[in-house]
Amino acid sequence: MIRSLAWQDQTPHFTANGDDYSFVHLLLDTDGSGPPLGRLVENDFAVCNADCRLDNRDELLPRLNLPENAGDSDILLAAHALWGAKMPGHLLGDFAFAIWHRASRTLFAARDHFGVKPFYYYHAGEKFLFASDISALFAAGAPRRIKDAAIADFLTRAAPPASETSFEGIKLLPPGHWLSLQDGALSTGCYYQLELPEIRKHKNAPAEFRRLLTAAVHARLRGAPKLNIGAMLSGGLDSSSISCLAATKIPNLPTLSMVFDETPEFNERPFIETVLAQGGFAPIFIPSNALPPFAEVTAMIREQTDLFNAPNIGASRMIYHVAREAGLRVLLDGHGGDEVAPVGFTRLHELAMAGHWRSLWRAMDGAMPETNARLKLYGFWKYFRRHTPLWLVFRLPSVLRRRLGLLPRSEDEALLKPDFAARIAQARQAPETKPPAHVAFSEHHHHFGVLTGPLQAHAFEILNHMAAAAGVEARYPFWDKRLVEFCLSLEPAEKFDSGFGRLILRRAMEGVLPERVRLRRDKLNFMPHVVAGMFKHHKALIDQLCNTRGPLSDYVNLATLRKAASRARYAPVNKPDGLATQQVWRAAILAFWLQAQARGEGAERARLDAL
Repeated sequence: MIRSLAWQDQTPHFTANGDDYSFVHLLLDTDGSGPPLGRLVENDFAVCNADCRLDNRDELLPRLNLPENAGDSDILLAAHALWGAKMPGHLLGDFAFAIWHRASRTLFAARDHFGVKPFYYYHAGEKFLFASDISALFAAGAPRRIKDAAIADFLTRAAPPASETSFEGIKLLPPGHWLSLQDGALSTGCYYQLELPEIRKHKNAPAEFRRLLTAAVHARLRGAPKLNIGAMLSGGLDSSSISCLAATKIPNLPTLSMVFDETPEFNERPFIETVLAQGGFAPIFIPSNALPPFAEVTAMIREQTDLFNAPNIGASRMIYHVAREAGLRVLLDGHGGDEVAPVGFTRLHELAMAGHWRSLWRAMDGAMPETNARLKLYGFWKYFRRHTPLWLVFRLPSVLRRRLGLLPRSEDEALLKPDFAARIAQARQAPETKPPAHVAFSEHHHHFGVLTGPLQAHAFEILNHMAAAAGVEARYPFWDKRLVEFCLSLEPAEKFDSGFGRLILRRAMEGVLPERVRLRRDKLNFMPHVVAGMFKHHKALIDQLCNTRGPLSDYVNLATLRKAASRARYAPVNKPDGLATQQVWRAAILAFWLQAQARGEGAERARLDAL
């Protein structure tokens, strides 16, 4: 018999305690009454603590001999009893869980295939702590020690390692991995790794894509109509596709849309309203012009705990909080559409490498937001120059300068204070060698690299903390395992051809999306809004950062930062300097984050002194 532990003090707070363990679960109640989703449960043999949503319940329940009303945590316990360490491979959905076996005194944990749900842990001697948030580890006694390498990665936009955080000793369980702890011995392993499949010629790829995306959307509507489910609607291909498919199941689907009516040239409202005109929606519009990006920076840092690179995080946070105020508990998000169903630009390199110049000329239209003969000719020339012997002539000067040591550091590296950069460079391993041309310029390999890169899980960690802090669960239909694997098997021409990128999604959504949205080539650039908010509301703060010596100046080259601030501020509105804006934003976030770590360290020291 499986027991769900009792609620304490009428709050969604569960605990389980034994001689060797203590579990605590604070429930993000997206159902309203303690849902059958992930929670803390126990039976006579084991205890399971989980944050999960399983999408193949109908398949698992009969195989595990469980009733239809069994919760997802109950399924995890039964699955592990049957399949042991192989059980994560039988699951579909988003999950992070830990199971404690009383008799064997073994802890088994796993994280979902793509890292939608986070799993942090700290292991030292006989102490093992795990949580879905780093701050919980600090509260339980994990030390707060900052890693210089993490700061360098953050400032230079380097992808953080999949298993590392910005704190010494605090680890992340990578996506698709399991963890086992017995008698103080910790071991980890991989149960799922996205493989590079052979390219397949599908009989009707758009129809199959539509079937898989529809199934992924419907799986993430679990709990409706009792659940209050809404969808983000930006007017782009991804959010519009999800909203239209969800609206077939949920009448008057609530949609949340950021609008920038004060700057019509950077506003998605016309595309949003084109989708809404099809009917079946209950729209909520969120005015978002020139939001102050650092207005709630203290709350952002408290929610994230780790360093986070997301310049538009202020606007994203607002969406989740507006959703909660509107009574929504679950929000469908189009995040990942660009990665799973990609634009396919590397297809242009493939055509150039093969010498298919006529095909390349025709395909160039798909690389531009609108037809422009001059830009098309310039783009064609870049590919011709790169993939013919001409490239040797054009690269010779830079090769010579590099050999003579005359090339400056990259602009990202230049943001680091020289002595800090030198110290980090000594500690780092030699850089990886560049892949051969047949890999570097292969759409198939590029797509695989994007899907398996560490930035994907890092983005999920940021989004998870942001949504949970607002009391909302975010669900991502594009990151359905079956859809991801299908898209990776597609021929490059299914992704980019006929003058369009993202071709598979466009063809699949024919008859679902309005044509104005389905065939649009442009995409909203949020950077003008970030720049406007930054210098409208925080000019004095930025000037202070650029000119005041303090903890930030131990890591950042202030002269470079001043130049970046000037470039960002005075760049044309329609052509913002994205790199300079990123540098200013990251320096500001690092300054606030360092202050927060000092305060946290002081509070923890005071608490220990009191004990």
